[in-house]
Amino acid sequence: MDNMNMRPDPSTGYPGRTYRFYTGETVYSFGDGLSYSHFSHHLVKALPKLVSIPLEKGHECRTKRCGSVKLLQDQCEDLAFDVELRVMNNGTMDGSHVVFLYSSPPAVHNAPKKQLLAFERITLGAQREGVGVQGGRLQGFKRGG
Repeated sequence: MDNMNMRPDPSTGYPGRTYRFYTGETVYSFGDGLSYSHFSHHLVKALPKLVSIPLEKGHECRTKRCGSVKLLQDQCEDLAFDVELRVMNNGTMDGSHVVFLYSSPPAVHNAPKKQLLAFERITLGAQREGVGVQGGRLQGFKRGG
C-alpha cells in the first residue's frame, strides 16, 4: 500500500479509507464485533443539535453562513455535554458491549463523514440493563486530533 490518502477522490473513483472517510458499502462498520449475547439501546438524553461555542475576538468566521469554526484546544475541553444511553442485554448469557458516540460534522472543508467522540465498554449480566456514555467533554476535537 503506497497511497496514504484517507479522503475519497471522485475523479479517480477512490472511495477513501477508515470509518471517517470511506464512502463505499461496508461489510462491517467500525466497531462491529461478535458477541454471545444480543444488546439493544435506548437513547434517554441526547446531545443538543446546536452547541454554542464562544469564539475568540477577531475570529475570521462569525456569520451563520460559515459552515465551520476554527477552535483552540482549551475552548473544546471546556465544552461539556450530557448524553445518556440505556443498554439492555437481551440474551441468555452475560456479555460486554462497546458503545460508541459519534458526531457528524457539516460537509465542508473536506470534513470527515463522522468523528468518534467517546466510547465505553459495558459489561452486563443476562437480561440486565445499564447506562453507557453518560456525559463528558468534546475530547475528540483537540487540535491535531
